[in-house]
Amino acid sequence: MPTPKLHLTCPGSCNCVAVLNSIGERAALQYVAESGTVVEEVVSTVLTAQAFGSQEALGSLFDEKIHSMQTLNRKSSIWHGCGLGVLFFFLYSAYALAFDFGTTLINGGHATAGQVVNVFMAILTGSYSIVKMAPDARGKRIRHVTNQVV
Repeated sequence: MPTPKLHLTCPGSCNCVAVLNSIGERAALQYVAESGTVVEEVVSTVLTAQAFGSQEALGSLFDEKIHSMQTLNRKSSIWHGCGLGVLFFFLYSAYALAFDFGTTLINGGHATAGQVVNVFMAILTGSYSIVKMAPDARGKRIRHVTNQVV
């Protein structure tokens, strides 16, 4: 049964992909959260802002947050591209490791080709699911905090 042997070769790549994914999104989420706070304050005090004529000042606060987010995105676009390259390097390295070890298992008579491909596809699907789950889990936590304020 090749499943335990082949399963032990693949989880390391999942951790690398998850870390790279979370680092890339953390800074952008911070600026979006700050902009959302400014918008919430402005919308909740729209009558007061209209009465005192402070629309321009409140608009400039929001523009400042949006501008800082745009600056961050411009500066980090190169790093995002490099990060994506590293991400695919880890993914393809994991594929190569799994197929190499699977070939070793097949040559040793410990597994069939169908078993190796089956385990590989199961790990591949599970890895993508786990990696893509992390941003949604953070979003749920942020939504919980946002709903408390409202």
